[in-house]
Amino acid sequence: MLGVIVIGAFSLLYQRYRRKKALLVVQAASKKITDEALAYCLQELGMDFSDVPNSHVISDVWGKGVMAFEYQIKVKDLNRNSLKSLEMAINDKLSYFAQQKELVGYLEKGPIFVVSDIWLQEDILHIDISHLVNQATVSYLKDMRTLEKNN
Repeated sequence: MLGVIVIGAFSLLYQRYRRKKALLVVQAASKKITDEALAYCLQELGMDFSDVPNSHVISDVWGKGVMAFEYQIKVKDLNRNSLKSLEMAINDKLSYFAQQKELVGYLEKGPIFVVSDIWLQEDILHIDISHLVNQATVSYLKDMRTLEKNN
């Protein structure tokens, strides 16, 4: 009987390990294409950056499966008043990038990349980009929009 319990526990642990490994593979692929998309946008917008901005997954805060990434870019001569127009320009370039690569998101008709948050702290521009490839990320974006409306 104890052997059956041990095997069952091992099986559950192994399944959890496989799910986590699969999620990491999906996140890595999502991160790669999102990094590429933002690098394209920054180049098209003539923004000065020394290297492809490094990103990190923000799902640790918002939950598993959220394909959203934060970028921090050192900038000069950028003020808070221009953030909304910069966000719109980046969203336009992200959309064009997705069309050129023939990328389709979770909702098929909607965008596949969206700037989900943007802010300036000192000389560091923070940009969160959501890669809308699953329900978790679509729900995250909806939650972010609700938070913005309520604040």
